[in-house]
Amino acid sequence: MDQLPFQSLPLCGILAMSICTYFATLSLIPVLREKFIKANLFGIDMNKKTHKKIPEAMGIISGGTFLITMFLFIPVRFSYYIFNDVNLPRNEV
Repeated sequence: MDQLPFQSLPLCGILAMSICTYFATLSLIPVLREKFIKANLFGIDMNKKTHKKIPEAMGIISGGTFLITMFLFIPVRFSYYIFNDVNLPRNEV
């Protein structure tokens, strides 16, 4: 029972990292929008009267932040075994 607060720490860490990733993605999209247009990664909406350039492949940004966050989640998930010098139970992996 004394391990419950420590076991909830990874969940809090994952939640905090997820929120940071959300805001990082939200702030990176407008910054990289013009770079995608300059790299000719854009499309034009054919059903509109204006021929405004719309950047495409913006999923690369969210995919990149997702991938970085997943790599950072690994030590958070196993922090109990890292900080307490406990062997990782092989049957739980």
